[in-house]
This record gives sequence, structure tokens and C-alpha cells, in this order.
Amino acid sequence: MSASAGRTAGLAAASVSALLWGSAFPVLTLAMQHIHPLWVSAIRFAVALPVLLGILAWVEGVRALRFDGRFWAMLAIGGIGIAGYNIFALAGMNISGAAHGALMFATVPLMTAVANAARTRTMPSAATMACVVAAFLGIALVITGGDPAVLVRGGSVAGDGLLLLGSAAWVTYTIERAKYPAFSALRFTSLTMITGELTIAVAAVVAMTWLHVAFPQPSQIQASAWLLAYGGIVPVVGAMLLYNLAIGKIGPASTALFANAVPIVTIGIEAARGSHLTPVEYLGSAVVLGALAVNNLLATPREHAEVLQHGHARIA
Repeated sequence: MSASAGRTAGLAAASVSALLWGSAFPVLTLAMQHIHPLWVSAIRFAVALPVLLGILAWVEGVRALRFDGRFWAMLAIGGIGIAGYNIFALAGMNISGAAHGALMFATVPLMTAVANAARTRTMPSAATMACVVAAFLGIALVITGGDPAVLVRGGSVAGDGLLLLGSAAWVTYTIERAKYPAFSALRFTSLTMITGELTIAVAAVVAMTWLHVAFPQPSQIQASAWLLAYGGIVPVVGAMLLYNLAIGKIGPASTALFANAVPIVTIGIEAARGSHLTPVEYLGSAVVLGALAVNNLLATPREHAEVLQHGHARIA
């Protein structure tokens, strides 16, 4: 394949991955109208996991399915990252909506840069810090709608708080990923998804036993079957593999720019469904997306490496 053809393939893969991820947030929101968020997570990963493990075994061999003495580490990382993100994020989306969910998660690369700076005691570039400040000002506009008093009135603030907790859990997952360079992106994703699914299932059983969260009825599962299948296969398998393909073809920086389009896709779908943001929320969204785009354009090679770590296994 020529260089131009490879770049074209990479651009196409990045574009489709952004469309698939962006479409997943509204679909999951629809599924939660029928089934509790905990069970939505548990069921959709149960659908996606066999497919992902089959791909791993095909690409790297059956031996790649082994934990090689790292089960407890993968349990902690999968429990915090995959389970923590999905438990908090889906609960937050159930309150605040899909557009807020996609927007909050889009800030993970910037949050990762700040977390890495705190961990290594190395200040990020001035451009990154400016983008971080701008992004969180935009988030503040989205959460409050321009009215700070909403913070004491409740509303969607609780949902947005859960979404931020979910993003923080994914930042932890991102940073921990760097500690296992010997694991391919596909293998690390698959093994932590096993332990993440185990954690989600345990949490769902505990919630069912002590918090009276009902197990979904057959009619509820039937009503949302295609939503659960789509929410599992499309973002977890399809978008992830296309995103990784794009990184190999056009590099992490260019690919990340397409990933920033995920909230735009979600907001567009929600608008088409009749769920419109307020003008202030649109302004806040534009500020966040602008900050993300500027950061990707101006980031240093080291900061681009952090984006690459993040891009390996995004789970919507």
C-alpha cells in the first residue's frame, strides 16, 4: 500500500471510529430507559467480551489470553478503569444525558496530562495548562448552564459529578496502562475487560441483593436487545480496532483530533432526536472542543505519547 493510500485508510478509519463512538452514547442512554445502568454495563460487555477475546486469540495466539501472574494487577486496573468508568459514567448519563457523557469523557487526555504532571512532578507545557483551564471553564458552563446557583439546586449536577468521577477512573486506567509495555493494546484491553466485567457483575449482584436493583426481565432485555448488542460490539470492538488502525496509519496526534469529534456526533444525534442543549451549553461545548483541538495541535512529542496511551483502549 502506498503512503497516500495508507493515509487515506487511516483517515477513513479515524472518521468511522469517531462516528461509532459518538453513536454509542445515545444508544446506551436509550438502553437505560429499559434496564438499570449496572445491568446495561454487565450485559453489553458480556456481548462484546467473547468477540474481543476471539480476536485476541486469532491475532496473538491462545497464550495471550493468560494473565502471566498479573491477575491481581489486572483486576485492580480493570476494576478501577473499566468497571469504575462504566458504573459512574452510565449512572451519570442516565441523569445528565448522552451529550454531557460524551463531552466529559472527551476531556480525559487533558486530565491525563495533569495527572501525569502531578505524578512525575513535571509541569506540562503552558499551552496544555491553558487548554486545561479553558476546557474546565467550558465544562463549568455546560454543568451550570451559565447559572452557578444550579450547583445548590441539584438537577443534572449530580449526573455531571458522576461523569467526572468516571473520567477520573479512566485517567487512572490510562496511567496504569503505561506500566505494562510488554502487553499489546489488544491484550491489555482484553485482560482488563475480563476483570472489569467480573467487577461489574459482582457490583450488579450486590446492588440487586442489598439495594433492590432488579435483574432485568426477559421483556426488558428483548426490548433493548439491539441496543445492548450495538453498545457492546460497536464501541468496544469496532471503534477501538479502527482507532488503533488509524494510529498506526496517521499517528496519535491526527487520530486524536478525530476522537475530539465524538461529542459533536453525539450532540448532533441527540439534537436530531429532539434533545437540544441550551445556547450556554453549546457555548461551553464549543469551548471544550476548541481547547481539545488546540491542545492536540500544539502538544509536545511527550504529550502526544500520552494521547497514544489513552487511545489504545477507549471504552464508550
